[in-house]
Amino acid sequence: MLVGCPDDDDDVTVGEETGTTVAPPTDTTADTGTETTGDPATETGEPTTDTTTDATGVDDTGTDDTETVPLCQEVETEVGQPNIGPAHDHTVTVPAADVMLGRAATYMLSMDLGHVHEITVTEDMFALLSQGQQVITETLVDATQHSHLVTITCG
Repeated sequence: MLVGCPDDDDDVTVGEETGTTVAPPTDTTADTGTETTGDPATETGEPTTDTTTDATGVDDTGTDDTETVPLCQEVETEVGQPNIGPAHDHTVTVPAADVMLGRAATYMLSMDLGHVHEITVTEDMFALLSQGQQVITETLVDATQHSHLVTITCG
């Protein structure tokens, strides 16, 4: 006797001593879209819906199952006036790619009145920026003994 062999008719009988018979395998998916497992405890008779999620977090039903994280398209910076001394303006550029990368980095402000300043943006600050929050940091004090507050936002 070979189980599954179409040429012999003994595939439906199992255990000659007990006479137990089983039905041959059947298709478990009916045309109605309901699926059966053969286990009465799990049978609901309700249509089943299989969904798969792609790399974008959108499943095949069109539902987004991921948390929305704002993307930083452009970083805006505003350098305030010095805490002491004459008014003057500096600018600084923080690339949007640096926000997405999230690694601590130091940036040089533009020169004005013969001096420059630096700011350091930490990993924690980049994390806040990537979540759409504003960050305020202070420049390092240079030989002029003053500093500036720098406001950074991601839009």
